[in-house]
Amino acid sequence: MHGMLRKLASALMVTAAILVALPTNALACTGIYVGSDLTADGSTFYGRSEDYGTRYRKVWGVEAATQDSTNVYENAAEKDDPSDDHFSRPYPSKTYRFTYVRDSANYWAGYQLAYAEAGVNEKGVGTTATVTTDYNDDAAAADPLLETGLTEFNLGSIILGESESARQGVANIGAVIDEYGSGECYQFFIGDGTETWLFAAVSGHQWVAFKLPADQVSVNPNYSSLKAHIDLDSADVLHSADLKSLPEEKGFLKTFDDGSMDVFGTYGVTDEGTGQYTRYWMGTRYFNEAYSDSLVIGADDAANHQVTSIENADLLISSRSGLTTSEVLSSLATRGTGTLFDADLYPYQRSKDSSGHTLVQGVYPVGNSRQAECHFFQVRPNMDDDITTLQWQCLSRAEFSIFLPSYSSLVTTVDSDYSDGPVDHDDQEATDVDESGAAVYVFDDIADLCDANRDACAAGVTAYFSAIQNQVIEQQGTVDQVISTIPSDQRTVFANQMSLEVSKQVHAKASACLDELRSYVAAGDFSTPFASSDLDADGTLVSPVTYAQAAQDFDATKAADEQATEADATATAEQNVADACAEASDEASTEGSAASEGLSTGSIAFLVFLGAVVVIGIALGVSRNRHEG
Repeated sequence: MHGMLRKLASALMVTAAILVALPTNALACTGIYVGSDLTADGSTFYGRSEDYGTRYRKVWGVEAATQDSTNVYENAAEKDDPSDDHFSRPYPSKTYRFTYVRDSANYWAGYQLAYAEAGVNEKGVGTTATVTTDYNDDAAAADPLLETGLTEFNLGSIILGESESARQGVANIGAVIDEYGSGECYQFFIGDGTETWLFAAVSGHQWVAFKLPADQVSVNPNYSSLKAHIDLDSADVLHSADLKSLPEEKGFLKTFDDGSMDVFGTYGVTDEGTGQYTRYWMGTRYFNEAYSDSLVIGADDAANHQVTSIENADLLISSRSGLTTSEVLSSLATRGTGTLFDADLYPYQRSKDSSGHTLVQGVYPVGNSRQAECHFFQVRPNMDDDITTLQWQCLSRAEFSIFLPSYSSLVTTVDSDYSDGPVDHDDQEATDVDESGAAVYVFDDIADLCDANRDACAAGVTAYFSAIQNQVIEQQGTVDQVISTIPSDQRTVFANQMSLEVSKQVHAKASACLDELRSYVAAGDFSTPFASSDLDADGTLVSPVTYAQAAQDFDATKAADEQATEADATATAEQNVADACAEASDEASTEGSAASEGLSTGSIAFLVFLGAVVVIGIALGVSRNRHEG
């Protein structure tokens, strides 16, 4: 009896936490791809920022592989009523281990798989999912989205858990949509060591995917109608069977001058919204000023300084060449500084009018205050399969964060300061001392202080963080050299240690910077801009990052012993879990027997009441709107 009450009480507490934590803001994302011909070292990059709201908790972790699991992919937690129809699909016979970035489970009734949107699996397959798009009325009438269709809630987990290559991942998701349909329109990148693909779900059952070229870039801020010439007969293009025939039969097919199908013009919307237009113009300008200058745009300088329309915007464009890792990472922080649409001159603000409608003022930039996390996957040439893809990850805003590198196909553990935990920091002011210890909150606090005092603080913080970021990038080369000499069966220990090492070093520097920044703001004297005491006048760090030194000090023999010990500990832990489950089962059986013999009517009523409260609380979960409002 007591065990049953404990379980119900625990569920009730989770429900109460959810009721105060459920997200309510609209979301936007900016996806970026950079081909290998355009980078200084021949790397391919693909990544994304997720804009959802300030201080929104994202977590970084590792999902274990499964074998003959009874788990089911579901998205009931985001529906108005868990009893409604929703996507539900059993796990396959096995899934692969993968890293993930996803919403804290606290937002979703403890559901652990919610929006596992970015990561790399043990086979070296990476994905960033997704950039939400939309479809037009003709497409909606001909092939509507399905409540039981695949949504972003599970998309990343299926891609990473079930794919041995990028191409197979594309085919897998296509097959799922063919069978179950899609519940949303979206685009995502999926890559491995040899190729990168873009996948687009454009209606309830229609989808298209194609291999991306090495000599172009793509910037997509939730833009559904970007122009792309796609050869549907190419071996490097996969698509649903009726992608073209459906709109042709229903009379809404759009074509280019050469008669080929304009896929996104056929299915996409005609008015993308000012937030999408402005970020597209800003993002493409970052890579190619001549292209952005050539665009035919509409603008509303008097009202909110946004781009209001763009004619014939392209999905893929040319770019300046020789792009460095630092330049690619910084693309997600671009704010249109010095242009007609300068977010520093016209800050973005959201408010509500008396009727509850959202009012938007100022420029909505790529690098904005609502970024919950940002990442890039760097696929390096001429490297072993298990280390070719490097994940650069931050769990806050790109402008005031440092991207951390990780060999994500190898790691099995991550820094606990970035992993899941209580969402208890939302109401804390940036000037307060952070008691949580979580690194994500340190960067959030720095960003909030810089936003509130941008003229005095922003430049000093970004200069300091740029110096740290550049040292990490430079030292990554040494770390790569070291891991290349380590036997493949010992690399996981090294990858885990290096991930933890760079995380702890960066966290310590950011925490010290936050302390200085708080003291500077509290003093109230802004006559001299903020500058970190750890940054020399020439832009070098007083106390250098020692990430590379930690790699050089790595003891492979000791690591092998540690790996064996870890394996023994894991086996012991698994046995302990099995024993605990068996004991709990016996306890439940005993309690159930006792309950059936002597449970009072009042106790039964109380249990029913608690269960009803839990169900009602979960039913209040809301579906996340993946479009900029």
